[in-house]
Parts: sequence; C-alpha cells; structure tokens
Amino acid sequence: MVSEAQGAIGQSHEGIEIWSRSWDTYKHRLFFDDVQALSPFALLKRLSHQKNWKEFQYWHTPADTAFDPDASHSELVTRNTPLLGIREFFKPNTTLMDLGCGGGSAALGMARANRRTQILAVDYELGKEIPFPKHNEKNLQFRQEDWRHFKLGDNTVNAFLSDMGIGKYGNVDSAVAELTRIAKPGAIFRGTRSRGVIGMPDIEDRMAALGWNVWHLRGPSGKGTNLILGQLVHK
Repeated sequence: MVSEAQGAIGQSHEGIEIWSRSWDTYKHRLFFDDVQALSPFALLKRLSHQKNWKEFQYWHTPADTAFDPDASHSELVTRNTPLLGIREFFKPNTTLMDLGCGGGSAALGMARANRRTQILAVDYELGKEIPFPKHNEKNLQFRQEDWRHFKLGDNTVNAFLSDMGIGKYGNVDSAVAELTRIAKPGAIFRGTRSRGVIGMPDIEDRMAALGWNVWHLRGPSGKGTNLILGQLVHK
C-alpha cells in the first residue's frame, strides 16, 4: 500500500514531480479557507488570525471572458463563507476526480473519509513511474490517464480536485478542453495553479473561455494565493 509520505517523492523521466502527500495535508492546501477541512492544530492556528479571516475575498473571472492581459475583466467578490467548500465536493452518489493523484495517499484518505462518493484518482505516471496502489476501498479507482486525451466519456465527473496537478503541468488549451468535456454541467473544481507566463492565458482564463466561472482566492494578507475555484455553467 502506498505510504502516507508528504511532499515530492521523485521526478518522472519528463521532469514532472511525483507527490504522495496525505489527505490531511492535501485538503488543508486546497480548502484552507474552509474551517470544515481544518485539523485541530490548523484550526487553532487559523483562530489566532481570525480577524484576517472574517470575510473571504475572491477575484471572479466570469465564463466567456476573453483573455485580458490587464485582468480588467475580474471583480472582487466578498463572502462570509467559503465558495465551493469541502461539503460541496463530497456529495453522496457523485464522482470526484483527484486530478494528478501522484502516489495516491490523498486519494486513499479521501475515499475512506467519504464512503458514499466515488473517487477516481488519475495520473499520467501511474503504471509508469508510479506503481498502482493496492487497496480495498470500494469507492476508489486508480487510472492511468493523460489529461490531454482522457479515455473517459463525456459528462462523467461531478467534481475535480487538483493539487500541483493540471494547473501546474497541464495549463494548455487541450488539457482544459478535455477537463471541460468530461465534466458534467455544473461540475466544480478546486486546485492550485502555477505562476502565469506573461502574455499567455492562465488556467483560469482558459477555463472561463470554455464556460467556467472561476474564482481566485485572495489571502488574509490581501495578496493573491495560488488557489483557484471553478464551476462549469455551460458547455
């Protein structure tokens, strides 16, 4: 069975980092604006800075927005509760994809914590640089998938999580188009992104162009974070 190690455990022949972080670490990275996802230790740390977290701020990029290098299309959205929190991702009788699952520890943890949600954990390196994890979880399936050309059918997935996955290594038109193709209408997304390249669309701009509303979390310091959220509003 895959270990519960955290962090990068190696690199593929193509130079892509392979990760095997635990579910606790994974969810704290992707849901750090949601107290429902925090461990007791992280919650105490969060409470010590509560004055900075009374309101959550997200830059909103609406669907159908053309890429604008000046980002003038974005608007700031302020809420008292997080957008697309952890409870919305693990609904019964839905399918959630762990997109870029690495060594698989996080997928195992989320499957055990959410027995009524089907977890589909995919990575290009599974069966290559990464062995398929052995497990007995009935609601978990590992698959080798290339997100530029998914073998999955249209309208298959309800929700996506991707920590150091598609936002870092798959920010190309074909990958976002495939993500949109396999997503069911109304599908939701949370993931980390890489720093943008000047003059090129970021993943949130590519998603918006294909019918996703996208939000980018602004941290308590007032600066942007690397967390993006999305919801597919039309295909």
